[in-house]
Amino acid sequence: AHNSEGIKEGSEQPLPAAPMPGNMNQIGDGSGLKGEYYLGNAFNEFIFSRADANINFTFSSILPDHSPNPRIPPFADYTARWTGRIAAQHSETYTFYAAVDDGIRVWIDHKLVLDQWGPHSPIQFSSKFTFEAGRQYLFKCEYLATDGGTSLIHLYWESPSQPKVFVPQDSFFYPLATDEVELDKDRAPLK
Repeated sequence: AHNSEGIKEGSEQPLPAAPMPGNMNQIGDGSGLKGEYYLGNAFNEFIFSRADANINFTFSSILPDHSPNPRIPPFADYTARWTGRIAAQHSETYTFYAAVDDGIRVWIDHKLVLDQWGPHSPIQFSSKFTFEAGRQYLFKCEYLATDGGTSLIHLYWESPSQPKVFVPQDSFFYPLATDEVELDKDRAPLK
């Protein structure tokens, strides 16, 4: 199956230019996601957690902001995990696009919808998920950054009624205390 841009679902594509922020009139007043950051390529050593508005990050080892936190040294491998809930404005199939360098995994309501784990050049992956408007779904995204240099992860979506934009904060909701146990069931074995 191909999307409206002719990209085969689950296929690798060169990174496009980032979309403009666009129309952000999404559902609700989302609080963002819980971000947890670890040193190492297998969630080895917990470093810190914080609330992140969305998943839209680029870091470079040659810039002052070389990583999400000064305790992650330049050129170090690190992993991140974002958890919470996601809701869409329209009842229809959305295409997710993940522009990443290196690995990414995304689960929605315990369904692994994107699995491209492992080091590679900056590239874009896509996957689809059908939403019911306004319903909050459990959401988890894991990220792997290896080999220093530039690390990036950008999560976009589009649907027949929604132009391609970064998935905005108001579509993400910080996890409830009961979600923590539910989201732990998804942990996939590292490859």
